[in-house]
Amino acid sequence: MDNILKQAMLQQCIIVKSEWDTLGSEEDEHGLCSHIQACGGDPDDRLDIQRALLQCFRMWPEYSGDPLYPVPSPDGYEDDEYAFGGGPAKWAYDQLDLWTGPYGEARMRLLDFIIQTISEELHNAV
Repeated sequence: MDNILKQAMLQQCIIVKSEWDTLGSEEDEHGLCSHIQACGGDPDDRLDIQRALLQCFRMWPEYSGDPLYPVPSPDGYEDDEYAFGGGPAKWAYDQLDLWTGPYGEARMRLLDFIIQTISEELHNAV
């Protein structure tokens, strides 16, 4: 990924963070990845952004281990609550509010981690 796309991705992450309180409205049911990928104009850019996000997910200390649902389920949920399949991270994504409460706070920590990681990569590239 070139630095121009990283810069666009970083700016989009900062926008997502600044608009956090408006995310998750009835008109907007997209997850964090979709909001970040919005800065990618063409399909190749979006693929590069997906790869960069996956790399950040894997480095995040709280990573769920599931690249489609990187934010883990909050503590305290029993196995039978997500027994329909997909595991706890998918259950949390499907059942919990994405932007508030403990799950939303974890998503914000992931967003902060992505911002920090991309910022450091851009700084080190100079």
